[in-house]
Amino acid sequence: MTSDRFTDEDFLFLKEKIFQLAGITLTEKKKDLVKSRVQSFLRKSEIGSVDELKQELQNSNPAVIQKFVNLMTTNKTDFFRESKHFDYLIYELIPQWKKEKKTEIKIWCSASSTGEEPYTIAMVLLKHLPKNTSFKILATDIDTQVLRKAQNGVYPISKSSEIPEQYQPFLSKGKKNVEGWFKVADEIHSKISFKQHNLIENTYPGDELFEVIFCRNVLIYFERKTINTLMEKLHLSLKPHGHLFIGHSESISGTQHLFATIQPAVFRKASV
Repeated sequence: MTSDRFTDEDFLFLKEKIFQLAGITLTEKKKDLVKSRVQSFLRKSEIGSVDELKQELQNSNPAVIQKFVNLMTTNKTDFFRESKHFDYLIYELIPQWKKEKKTEIKIWCSASSTGEEPYTIAMVLLKHLPKNTSFKILATDIDTQVLRKAQNGVYPISKSSEIPEQYQPFLSKGKKNVEGWFKVADEIHSKISFKQHNLIENTYPGDELFEVIFCRNVLIYFERKTINTLMEKLHLSLKPHGHLFIGHSESISGTQHLFATIQPAVFRKASV
């Protein structure tokens, strides 16, 4: 039988644990949200109480740790969210890459959630890049549950309204028993590699460098020290003059020596 008890001490423990594991900062106003998520999790879990959950986390049970991280992350995203970033890709970066005669483009979506962001980027590149220019997108997230959804590439038909008309041919809309859903076309899906990755870890995915890194709407969950460390890592992961996109409500103040501001939420790697 699951206990609904949830104390201030429980919140403080879980708050510290998610900060240690994922760098996420939870304020006091998030207490009710955390309580609701934890109690919902316990009702569906073999773990019967908050005390048991805390003990499993203390014991570093890897399966429970991953479920806890999945539970504490927020995954709000849309296709073509913050569309000015994609306009910048189309009207600034792609013409620049054409001029430089680039034959391959590498992009990293570092907090890709349920996949709408990397699929959007793939649609834009497939539509606007020259045919002789290939591209690869690495899509990572700390949350294994949302990564599975992203890899499936299947979404409710209502989300197709987020996608402009010129990109609709990249969608395969379901019929009969899958009516009400759409799947991203294979030619889009094949351009993306999905991988679990924790942004606060010291190891970064692969040795390759990227023309563009998307790190959008994740900095809002980090404290300033964590952001500064992350920016240093992202700077190292970009090619010379590579670009970083962050969310429009986010800031990287304190790391201006690493990035030159191009326009709001768009930065270019600086030489340091």
